[in-house]
Amino acid sequence: MEQAVTLFNGTVEISLPNGYEPVNARPNDSTHPTPPPFIAALMAELQKSFTDEDRSDMLQSRTHELFRRGHNAYVAASLTGRDWDAAKLNERLDGYYQGIARSLPLVANAEIATRQANSIDEGDETTSGKSIGLIRYTFATPRHDWFANTLLLPAGEQEAVINMACDTEQLPARAIEFMSIADSAKLAGTATSDVQAVDSNL
Repeated sequence: MEQAVTLFNGTVEISLPNGYEPVNARPNDSTHPTPPPFIAALMAELQKSFTDEDRSDMLQSRTHELFRRGHNAYVAASLTGRDWDAAKLNERLDGYYQGIARSLPLVANAEIATRQANSIDEGDETTSGKSIGLIRYTFATPRHDWFANTLLLPAGEQEAVINMACDTEQLPARAIEFMSIADSAKLAGTATSDVQAVDSNL
């Protein structure tokens, strides 16, 4: 069984397998839940690429939705504070990987891919030509080895990321779940299409 979850004011939908529960915000922060340290470190690194004009929107890069399964499996959805630019998807994926490699220890086994987006509304053709990107990788901390996925996609007119991570002791089950979550991602229709030519290899 899976549960459909809408994110970013209904602009993105994913299906979470049973067992993923929302993590509440801390008492002194009623708006945003607190992500695990490695996700916080990654978002902080990615913010370094923002221009001065972007910095007024940096609060948007805080985690908007956080789900956890057990002790060490997370799904965290965030806005980056950037406008979505379909023409720069591959460039942004490469930039995100560079940020991941800088901010997380011992990153390895990276795979980068893109695919055509699915639509939340069946028959809605306004998402035709829109693409999303995915980076799969591993990294290590003193206490755990980790497997992670970073999904890059549009949330309306804004750029969003969905970070998924688990310790490698939970493989291969969590890896299968992360692939299912990535495959389930759907976008709300918009008035215009940002058609671009990309290779679909997810």
